[in-house]
Amino acid sequence: MTQLEQRRRRGLSSLQRAELRRELEGELRRLWPGGEGFDDAGDLDRVSSAPPGRPRQILAALRRVARPEFGLCHVCRRAISYQRLSVLPETTLCVRCSRHREGRVGP
Repeated sequence: MTQLEQRRRRGLSSLQRAELRRELEGELRRLWPGGEGFDDAGDLDRVSSAPPGRPRQILAALRRVARPEFGLCHVCRRAISYQRLSVLPETTLCVRCSRHREGRVGP
């Protein structure tokens, strides 16, 4: 088993993914009232038409949530904690890599 497969196994459960998807959809509707109807995969292709900033990040996260790599840090490929994803579901970085990127190194 490859390291990526091992990380995926330790990753998010289908229930956690469903909960994060609901949170993302709710937050998107709150931030972008004109962006209703994200249940169809085709609607998620409207990422480029979303307002810049968080709505666009959330739409991109909705596209990623069904993929096996959702919940893995884009830099180090370690699992992002469910606690972090439940607070910031559109994140693509674990705490360690996020701090490093911001220039804050430490626990």
